[in-house]
Amino acid sequence: MRRGTEIGLFAGLTVLDQLVKQLTVHRTTLLIPGVIRLQYTENRGFALGLFDGAGTAALVISLVVFIGVIVCLFRVPRASALRIPLIVICAGALGNLIDRAFLGYVRDMFELLFVRFYVFNLADAYVTLGALACAVLLLRQDGKEQA
Repeated sequence: MRRGTEIGLFAGLTVLDQLVKQLTVHRTTLLIPGVIRLQYTENRGFALGLFDGAGTAALVISLVVFIGVIVCLFRVPRASALRIPLIVICAGALGNLIDRAFLGYVRDMFELLFVRFYVFNLADAYVTLGALACAVLLLRQDGKEQA
């Protein structure tokens, strides 16, 4: 993937996350009955609401993680399939980092109704799906090397 396309993907995902967060502030709306609703919450802790009120520690740790993923991205060869999921993770990390830096908390809004789970946002989904894709790619690559 060309560098410009990578930057566009990163920027587009980050902007989409921030736009959805802005449009859903203080809203509760049923999107699909029995499946998902918008339920605005403010997460002042870490992932899944852990360590509520972590404040500056959450901001610093988020920044370190974001920088770490950027470093990994620059170390991965241009032709590697890992680049796309790493870019998706970076966009998610930056989306939540922006919230922490400017608001002191992360805006969450998606609540799954068919399972007891935490309210999350697009950035959380980016990080989760990107990490899952990286794991699958690395496991497939490891399997090929052992064959």
